[in-house]
Amino acid sequence: MKTLAFQGDVDTDGKLRLEIASGLPPGRVEGVIMVGPTSKTAAPPYDTLEGAMVGVLPADADIDADLAEMNRAWQQKLDHIQ
Repeated sequence: MKTLAFQGDVDTDGKLRLEIASGLPPGRVEGVIMVGPTSKTAAPPYDTLEGAMVGVLPADADIDADLAEMNRAWQQKLDHIQ
């Protein structure tokens, strides 16, 4: 899997036109595209999921702490069941 950062153009008919060099071999691929209007400052390209979340989560979000809390809560539930 690869994450590809790009900028494209939406035509007046609403179609998004892309030409992206992927570096992948020929064949079918699966993909997910999240699009939105460009801002005055372009977001930096990213190759990680963390980079993909820039601007989506609050700047002070602590994903690791949130995951640790969720794991702790689930572990307590499992301990109670056993």
